[in-house]
Amino acid sequence: MAAAAAPKADFKLVLLSVSPAQAQSVAAELTEVFPIDLKTALGAVNNAPIVLISGLSQAMAANLRTHLIRLGRLGAQMRLTADPVGKLKQFRWPAPPAAVLKPANLFVCPSCGERFAVRRWEPAASPSPPATAAPPPPQAPATPAEAPEAEIPEAEPVDLAVPGADDIPEAEPVEAELPVAEEVPAAEPARSDELAEISGFLDSILKNRPKEEEPASPKPAAAPAPAAAPAAAPKPEAPKAEAPKPRPAPQPAAAAPVAKEPATQQKAAAQQPTPMVLPVREAPTETHITQPAPAKPRPMEIKPRPAPQPAPQARPAAAAPAPKPAAPAPAPKSAAPAPKPAPEPAGARYDVSVARARGQEQEYIAKLLVERQGLTPEEAQKQVERTVVMVCKGGSAAEAEEWRKALDKMGIKPRIRKH
Repeated sequence: MAAAAAPKADFKLVLLSVSPAQAQSVAAELTEVFPIDLKTALGAVNNAPIVLISGLSQAMAANLRTHLIRLGRLGAQMRLTADPVGKLKQFRWPAPPAAVLKPANLFVCPSCGERFAVRRWEPAASPSPPATAAPPPPQAPATPAEAPEAEIPEAEPVDLAVPGADDIPEAEPVEAELPVAEEVPAAEPARSDELAEISGFLDSILKNRPKEEEPASPKPAAAPAPAAAPAAAPKPEAPKAEAPKPRPAPQPAAAAPVAKEPATQQKAAAQQPTPMVLPVREAPTETHITQPAPAKPRPMEIKPRPAPQPAPQARPAAAAPAPKPAAPAPAPKSAAPAPKPAPEPAGARYDVSVARARGQEQEYIAKLLVERQGLTPEEAQKQVERTVVMVCKGGSAAEAEEWRKALDKMGIKPRIRKH
């Protein structure tokens, strides 16, 4: 009964203090632990000490261990306690954050504070596939060749009696002398030159074959039909004449004498529609018609012509008061030492930072740090791997603007803080 009456543990996570130089980094880390934005996280850092979360059980408090190590290495003083903390500001959460419900799959180095992801890998594949590759070698079938040959019993002769075999006359033996075969030298492998000659010879044979087949086909009998085509030959001549006709304008008059010949009237009729095609080709000139749109403001230019009116005003000024401006001339000489600009006091200082740079953004920022701050590539790489990268600290307004323009080229939106 006494165990059931034990009070429930109420652990609280308190942010005691933060180093001003690491305020930005700690705020960025808080946004990854709790579901808050960077502005709210900076407010919590500036209002330390503050209770970040309360009402935690022992299991929930243990789940925050990894995050507490990381925040401690970044320069924040954290305290996890079940004792009363007095009247401190604290966050009110409608539901417990995900960070306290389960342990983080991260390992934080206790010396440098770097985080490493922890993943569960699948077991290694079984070594069965290499066993399947062993059978292919052909050395195995060579061993059975050494086995002793089996003795095969000789087959007994079989007499096959063919009916009427006695009536078939026996063939007389024929004696023939076979010529002695001459020794043929071993053929050498064909060279590339010989192969080229053979391929060329085969190509010539293939080219000659269609020439022999063309006269053999009966289809060329239709060749006399195109003989009548010369009558239509003047039609293709007409388009040839079209090209010179559009260039000279007086050619329509030359069409009149062509109409005098009755035999060529039909040809002239065929040529008449050709000038109709020319206006269609001139259609592209409509593009110039659309260009006069800017001509509308031209009449408006007539209004500023009264500008020469100030000219007569200058004449009376030059008549009488011409000697007067000579007197004030020495005045500007005495006033010359007055407009000396005093040196402007030093303005406010600015900090430029980038949060959560990834991939190509890290490479681009590292390159800028090497060029502008003179860091080594190794130092620049370590700088960009941080959650919040401080590219310019305590710079002038001009330096902050240069950094903003350089980062905008890559699509990076920096955070500029004035102090």
